[in-house]
Amino acid sequence: MKNHELNIDLKIENIKKIDYSEKSHLIFENGTVVLDDASIGLLTALNFSAQEKYIDVILKVDFYKNISEKRYDLFSIKTSNIFKILNYNEVIHKDSDEKFTVPNGLMRLLFDVSISNTRGMLAVLNTKPEYSKLVLPLFGQNKIKSILKANLNKTKSQQC
Repeated sequence: MKNHELNIDLKIENIKKIDYSEKSHLIFENGTVVLDDASIGLLTALNFSAQEKYIDVILKVDFYKNISEKRYDLFSIKTSNIFKILNYNEVIHKDSDEKFTVPNGLMRLLFDVSISNTRGMLAVLNTKPEYSKLVLPLFGQNKIKSILKANLNKTKSQQC
């Protein structure tokens, strides 16, 4: 039996900033700003709605710097990226354990687009010139898989 290719009718329904904060921890070492080794925290959550036929990819991104075992938050953003899937019931399946099955590649696509949208928002929202040099990086496929696996195991669903 041949595997058939599933066509997914997908569109971006809404992109929004849920929250954004920017701190003023600019002087760190000897009176100078050193942000080259800032760290990034990334959390992902998904909301599924069979009724509305969407997947909402929520990203929480934190940029921070650790100095002498103390964390200094620089800036953070939380975004919502709603993707309408017109043929939702053909594409997304939920089992009896309340776990969702999403076709290979679709989650990576939604994650890539959501990261790109969030990166653009950060470029517009950052007001401190020093922070504008900190950019949400591109993620390779292996990194995306590990982020999705780590974060999506904790995902809560809605309305399915």
